[in-house]
This record gives sequence, C-alpha cells and structure tokens, in this order.
Amino acid sequence: MISVQIGNRLIFTYKNWKGETSKRTVYVEEIVYGNNQWHQEPQFFIKGFDEDKLEERFFAMKDISNLIK
Repeated sequence: MISVQIGNRLIFTYKNWKGETSKRTVYVEEIVYGNNQWHQEPQFFIKGFDEDKLEERFFAMKDISNLIK
C-alpha cells in the first residue's frame, strides 16, 4: 500500500476515458469524490498538476496503475 498525501509527486500509468494509456507525473493537490463529464458515476479522483500537460487535471483512481511514489 502507498500512502498518498497532498504535495506528493506521483508517477503512474493512467487509462483515459478513450481507453488510451500513458505514463503521467502529477503533484497531488487534493483527493475528491464526485463525477465529471468523462466519469459519470461518482468515484474518487486525484486532483493535481500534471507535469506533462502543464495544467491541473482530475485522475480517476480506478484508472491508475503502476503507481510510483
């Protein structure tokens, strides 16, 4: 088990809503529960700054794999 805290830098594989996977590097800002236009059912997300896209993004926890802290 890995403990995720605000401010942590995480590296992980992420599968987006199109089913495409990529390696992501994210600085955690918040853990939130809810839904959005790409994930209709309520679930947990990591909200953070994506180093690759250079913007704040939401990542559905269920679509994260190969997490490195």
